[in-house]
Amino acid sequence: MRTSARIVCAALLTTLLGCGGPGLPKTVQLGGTVTLDGKPLTNVNIFFASADKDGEPPVVEKVIDGRFLAPKVPVGKYRVTFRPGDFLGTEPSGPVGSDFGSKSDLRPSRSPLPDRYREQYKTIEVVADDLNLIFDLTTK
Repeated sequence: MRTSARIVCAALLTTLLGCGGPGLPKTVQLGGTVTLDGKPLTNVNIFFASADKDGEPPVVEKVIDGRFLAPKVPVGKYRVTFRPGDFLGTEPSGPVGSDFGSKSDLRPSRSPLPDRYREQYKTIEVVADDLNLIFDLTTK
């Protein structure tokens, strides 16, 4: 029985050590502020979409009170975009089987965020931790 436990422990240790190997991309922390017309923006998502690798899922973080923190962003080039963080009517309510609150009633929230920021805002090169990024957005 002791031999079995040792084999299992050795296998787990090998697996854990193998998971942190050199094959994984290096990640860094990104953070900073997002303002709209000089005021802290809130309830918005910031997207970091890879500019180098098509099909790679973006890193998405919430902007709250004008601040965001993305703790694990792989090193590389990113297209930065912003999207409203909420939608009106996303929680259907009413009796089961009724049309009340159906998905057809969903509509975007009335976010002050101009549509142009939902597309590419800017491209950044991520090479090291940077907790002082500043995104000053404007409505004009």
